[in-house]
Amino acid sequence: ASPGEVQIAPALLPFLAAGLDPNTPEALRARRPVGDLPDLAASGEVPAELADALRIALVELPIVSRAWLARLASADDTWTLGVDLSADAGLGEFDQVRNRLHAVADEQLGSRRRLAVTDARSPALRAEYEATGAPFYTRAQPKRGFFDRLLGRR
Repeated sequence: ASPGEVQIAPALLPFLAAGLDPNTPEALRARRPVGDLPDLAASGEVPAELADALRIALVELPIVSRAWLARLASADDTWTLGVDLSADAGLGEFDQVRNRLHAVADEQLGSRRRLAVTDARSPALRAEYEATGAPFYTRAQPKRGFFDRLLGRR
């Protein structure tokens, strides 16, 4: 009950007992349980240059159907982009999408580390992104003509 008393969360005790600073990046990654969903916050105001560059890159990636832009709640200057890929997309296609979006982040934000790109095909992860707001990008569906509908073409 003294003014100098500090309360320590039980999750920090193993790090302190080992003599590790619990606020280093390695310890922060270790403190998050494996598979735990990131804490997302609404994106708020997106810089116009970043928004334009991301939309142009997403249009050029036909495998992306939707994308949500949010901020990581743990860092003010870090963005996350959850991408919903087409059903037949594999891991190689996600790597191409991530690499292209990291290149945009490098140009616009100064570092690719300031944009986390996440595959949001998992229902739980997609629900987390949907809870932050409407999609940042949605691929326009091509219009189907009369004969396409008549013949049942997609």
